[in-house]
Amino acid sequence: MAGAFPLSDDTVKALAPCNLPFLRRDPFVRSGSSLSISELPPSLQDLVRRLYDTLLRIYSSFDQKRHVDHSHLLHLLGETGWHDLLNELRNISLEQRDSTLSQVIHDVRGGSLQALVLQLQLLELTQHQPVDTERIYLLTRDHLKIMRNCLPDLDPVRTARDIELREHGVDLLLEKWQQVDYRLPDGTASVIVDVRYNGVVADRCVEFSALDRVLYNLVNNATRHSADQRVMIGIFPILECESPSLRLVVANAYGLSNGAAAITDGYVGARPHGDLFVAWAHWPIAAP
Repeated sequence: MAGAFPLSDDTVKALAPCNLPFLRRDPFVRSGSSLSISELPPSLQDLVRRLYDTLLRIYSSFDQKRHVDHSHLLHLLGETGWHDLLNELRNISLEQRDSTLSQVIHDVRGGSLQALVLQLQLLELTQHQPVDTERIYLLTRDHLKIMRNCLPDLDPVRTARDIELREHGVDLLLEKWQQVDYRLPDGTASVIVDVRYNGVVADRCVEFSALDRVLYNLVNNATRHSADQRVMIGIFPILECESPSLRLVVANAYGLSNGAAAITDGYVGARPHGDLFVAWAHWPIAAP
């Protein structure tokens, strides 16, 4: 939806330097915040494998038109011990000595899984809507890819496919974010996307899933803290540089209605302090 984002193109470009060189020399085949499954604690390895296998069974239940038999899906949730699995995931501590391990755990139990949990709960309560079926499909698909991005050897065969050259266009972002009600257990928001670019955003699934890891976390946080139940995603091309890139901007946080309130209440600000000039900004911590 062009023109929906509250910042102008010039303002978005002024948020950060535009001439950001591309430093990666090799093809994108693995995220820097990924681990081998063997690097997880043994008990966590089993839990992660169970989650992945359960999501794979859910995903495999859909046909090519993204339809699924709801009664079969509900039976599958019971058969796999879905709720016990979720309870075990919630009890995992994020306080790990290794920062990469903490990030992997955060993304494995966060990402698109949080929204999927609520969608399946609504299905169990017979409160789902027709559009929710495709949401379950997309969220399951995305989280499987996110998990393989976090742990490439979790499923070597499918990871090999993720690495294959395959163009991913901006339409794959639009299909899951444009004009959707994004629901989490602790917040709901209507997501509005303003795209100023029409082209390829990634050359491989593994690269696109790395983008998903970032975007889902940003949208999850913004959804939890939106004041008006709206989250806006702006996708802007930055072409005036050595390596053309996209700037993705997610707006709304802390439940504030506008920027003036953020300044007045001290969420962001700047002032002299002795011989120093200090500036600050707050972003809410939201553990998945």
